[in-house]
Amino acid sequence: FLSLIPKIAGGIASLVKDL
Repeated sequence: FLSLIPKIAGGIASLVKDL
């Protein structure tokens, strides 16, 4: 489960950068 946190955080960060 802990290994998914960086993936989710990275995905959200990339989405915010696109905005």
